[in-house]
Amino acid sequence: MRQGRQSAKTRAKELQLLLGPSLLISIEHLMGIVRPTVRYLMSVVSFKNTVSSQEQQVLKNDVCANLFTLAQWVTPALLLRRRRQQSSSEDNLAKEREGDFASGRSPKTVFSLSGSLPELVLSHTHILLPIVCFVMDSVFPVVFSPEYTACVAQHCGDQNEGQLLAVRVLNDTIVQLAEREMEEFRHLLGCSAWRKRIAEGILNCLVSLQPVVLEAGLETLQRIVVGCPESLGSEVGFVYTSGVFGLLESESTPPVMRRSLLRHVISTFFKPTSVPMSHRSCCVSIDISTLTCSGTS
Repeated sequence: MRQGRQSAKTRAKELQLLLGPSLLISIEHLMGIVRPTVRYLMSVVSFKNTVSSQEQQVLKNDVCANLFTLAQWVTPALLLRRRRQQSSSEDNLAKEREGDFASGRSPKTVFSLSGSLPELVLSHTHILLPIVCFVMDSVFPVVFSPEYTACVAQHCGDQNEGQLLAVRVLNDTIVQLAEREMEEFRHLLGCSAWRKRIAEGILNCLVSLQPVVLEAGLETLQRIVVGCPESLGSEVGFVYTSGVFGLLESESTPPVMRRSLLRHVISTFFKPTSVPMSHRSCCVSIDISTLTCSGTS
């Protein structure tokens, strides 16, 4: 997987030399659209059922489904596997067509048709187009997945359905990466900008009075600390000093929340960390239809 990521970086550098910085600037511009797009999608999910129209409800349901679809992590290995499958199917189809063509044409006819090929020679722009598409197909999705996850994390909370859904998307993504895609997990936490936004989302979960939201935030935090300790930064330290330990020291922290925080600290730092907390108990699963938003009466 690391080799696939290195190949993507190499292709990007080669393309920058070939086309100049314009392509990479375009990709950078596309990445800048992710954050406002996620913000809009979360605002749609936050529509209250009692005041929204039927059309808004349909839109809301579609957005909820698409938010989880967009969260499906794209890895270089997955892209390579898809490309190989596509190439294999195209080769088989080409061989079939070639066989049909050869059976219906004489060698002389085939040769005469080959004389018209110079008319089909592509221009410089047409030759570069497949290269651009190839890079967009291989580089952009790999960057999109962590950027999307970090943007979703900024909306975690318990004030509305959009924030509750963001908690679930973040938790599901982190759990999946920690269990199946450790290299991608390190890649996500290796960027300070992504790590900072994820830490903000976890902190929003820790101050929630919703037990399920709190547990989801604690599980996400533990997955990061236990699964990828080499990628910890000051952002995670801030979550502990201002979030976990700050709430434990506060006299206004409810007893139930205090017990959850203590259980997290003990299971993370004072027990064997080879088995994450969620493996010793039921996985956190959030059903937003059963939750009440603390911002509503």
